[in-house]
Amino acid sequence: MKSLPLIALVLSLWASASLTAHAEDRPWVCTATALKGVQTNFPITQAPDGAIWYGDVTGNRLMRLATDRQLSAVVPVDAATQRLSGLAVEPSQQRLWYLKDTSRRLGFVPLNGGQGQEFAYEAKHGLPRSLRLGVDGALWFVEPTQSEVIRMAPDGAMERFALPEMLSRRASPQELATGADGSVWVSSIAHNAVYRRAPGAGAFQRIDLPSPSSHPQALAVGPDGRAWVALTATKALGLVTPDGRVQERELGDRPTDVALDPKGNAYVSLSDRQAVLRFPVQGAVQRLICGANPGRLVVASNGHVWAMGNTRLFELQPQPRPTAPAPVATSEVQAPAVPVKPMATLPLSELMQRLDGRGPPLPARLILHITSFDPGCGHCVNQNPVLDRWASQGEPDVTFLRTSIDPWQNKAMWDQLTRLGIRGIPETRLIVNGKTERRAKGDMPYEQVRSTLLE
Repeated sequence: MKSLPLIALVLSLWASASLTAHAEDRPWVCTATALKGVQTNFPITQAPDGAIWYGDVTGNRLMRLATDRQLSAVVPVDAATQRLSGLAVEPSQQRLWYLKDTSRRLGFVPLNGGQGQEFAYEAKHGLPRSLRLGVDGALWFVEPTQSEVIRMAPDGAMERFALPEMLSRRASPQELATGADGSVWVSSIAHNAVYRRAPGAGAFQRIDLPSPSSHPQALAVGPDGRAWVALTATKALGLVTPDGRVQERELGDRPTDVALDPKGNAYVSLSDRQAVLRFPVQGAVQRLICGANPGRLVVASNGHVWAMGNTRLFELQPQPRPTAPAPVATSEVQAPAVPVKPMATLPLSELMQRLDGRGPPLPARLILHITSFDPGCGHCVNQNPVLDRWASQGEPDVTFLRTSIDPWQNKAMWDQLTRLGIRGIPETRLIVNGKTERRAKGDMPYEQVRSTLLE
């Protein structure tokens, strides 16, 4: 089987894009839902009713997060077989399909409740994963140990596609993606390539990647038929056209997953920098801060991006555009909005001196915010504007001060924080007459942090 010609190009958009928000782009906001035990690699998808489903691999449950944030669990038919490895929604039949790798089983549950089905299929050490629905209604997944791609037709018939060996090495497919044009794409770490099956074709064609040992894994197909590929070893993003042209963009961090919305905007989760990169169809790349190592992604029908994190599920959405205020009758008096100003800051060295009695005493009632402006501290970035708004509104007989740790991992400053009993930031304290009375740890909404410290 011949590989398609390799042409390594650099997109002009990528060459000129910076990792800052475009002037015309709206800022994005992140909402976190605490979920005990979840991990970044759990499979995730969305149902037509807007609910988010994810596979609890360790708990062997299908979890449904409704639009009202109510969480419910569904046993995947046979509770004795475990290790969920893929999810896919079949809207026409209102079914949620799932894979289990070690038991090599495939099953579904009705989205609206009721009895599902689960069955084993003929495989030897297959370890199936990466379940996807094709435009023809067929289900596709890969078996890395068998170097096969499997298609299950709507009538249940199974068809296997063996990927060829290269220099006596099996392809060991890692991830699979289906395109709106009917194409099917597969990534192969062993061959440092992606494979593509054209609509209606019988076999997969290999497309080699230009950078050696790039470790292609997660991939997604855009409405234009191009595949976006996470290159984990080279910390890059690949863009592959149907005719075999390849472009690569260095990210400076290991990409975990790739997802696209119907308009073609791409989203890439970065595990180490606690962020999601947004590659819009037009404009510059945006870096969306959310924290807690975002992993698997899904783009919802409303354009919101959901990311699996460790013990949290994140929802990213563009901030609503400001609307013109309603006209005010001449007889009414409208209170002016309180402008938001950054909190007053106090250097850490001065804070330590004043706490030790070696300087002017601290205010009698003090809200002290210990944080960072380093983008690497996603929780800090989330919490900083919350405290700015609170300080701008003010509290009777309360002074607000902030101490910032920059860069986030400044060892000398952390040694001083340890003396205060601080093991992580952000942390906000109520200090009364020089003594800590209450603490609020992590990032939390205004109402929660205020009630924790003052009520």
